[in-house]
Amino acid sequence: MKTPYGIFAAIILLVTVGVAAPLASAKSSGNSYEYLHTQPKDPQLPVRWDPCSVITWSWASGSKRDYRLTRKALRKVHSVNGMRFQQVRNREANITMKYGRLSSGEAGRGGFGYRGQQDFLQVATSGTVTYSRHTRRYNKTQRLHLMMHEIGHAVGLHHTDNPHDVMRSGNYQVGAKFGPGDKAGLRSLIAGGCSELVQTASNLTVQSNGHTTTASWSYPGKYPDLLTSARVTTGTQQKSVSGQQTATLPGSCEPGETVYLELMSDYGRSLTTTQC
Repeated sequence: MKTPYGIFAAIILLVTVGVAAPLASAKSSGNSYEYLHTQPKDPQLPVRWDPCSVITWSWASGSKRDYRLTRKALRKVHSVNGMRFQQVRNREANITMKYGRLSSGEAGRGGFGYRGQQDFLQVATSGTVTYSRHTRRYNKTQRLHLMMHEIGHAVGLHHTDNPHDVMRSGNYQVGAKFGPGDKAGLRSLIAGGCSELVQTASNLTVQSNGHTTTASWSYPGKYPDLLTSARVTTGTQQKSVSGQQTATLPGSCEPGETVYLELMSDYGRSLTTTQC
């Protein structure tokens, strides 16, 4: 990222886990934003954090002033797209915030690593935001702008080309206020929540012969390979299966009894119910 003094600095921290996806190769149609990483199977779909979970963060090093400004930057992200952040101890954090030694003139770096096998959906797992110590001479607005920019990378955004956006590199003159491209990009990272990627099962049927109960279903979602397991629960029994669309539990299912089917993934879960 450019410093307020016009020196260009790189902002992307490549911390990849698993198979790397292209860096910000796809611009969202009709909006001025790009993703830091995109999915191998769908370049319009971002690699992102689980939209159903809290993103934990830690403050590894830095001044009290910058700690307070970082908290403010996280609140600004939350106010735009509802992402939830919680501070934890360093070793437990999804994203670590810190001072660090960067290249000459480099103001900050932000990015994240992700995991997932080739041709499967990649999921963000660990991120880092690093601020250069020399930026301590920046004024308060410039510092907050820098933190918003680097946190934007850490949650999934690349640069925009909109002169009104914080995510435009070195665009300190806009102050510490997210612009239209920033907001559109941030909101796209949580679009649909869990339901966009983990849809509910269809055609859930239950049959019982008095000794066992068998549940069967189909999955209409676009990405069935992101599912890690399915869990079927009756009034007295529970069973988890992986890679199957049927499960047999011991015991009978009484007429009118509710059966629950949960589909699990790294992006969250969906719930479907039916009755015996």
